[in-house]
Amino acid sequence: MNVTDLLRSLVLDPADLKPAPHRQATAQDAAERLGPEPLSCAACGTLARSTRIIDTPDHDRRWLDRCRDYMLATVVAPWALDPG
Repeated sequence: MNVTDLLRSLVLDPADLKPAPHRQATAQDAAERLGPEPLSCAACGTLARSTRIIDTPDHDRRWLDRCRDYMLATVVAPWALDPG
């Protein structure tokens, strides 16, 4: 799922997401972001369990924080990908 489709499926405006660093993020960056201060899911406001950086067309790099349910609802299973 590309970023535009992902944001559309979550009904999110990238301008509402927090800016992310321009460097390559690491697993440690994500762990620190999800650390002691609870984050809210960008889609529903419940406790975020997942975060990643997305490159948006008009708003540069942004953090996308998601709860378990929205993360699972928007992940693409490897077996569902088109091999060709």
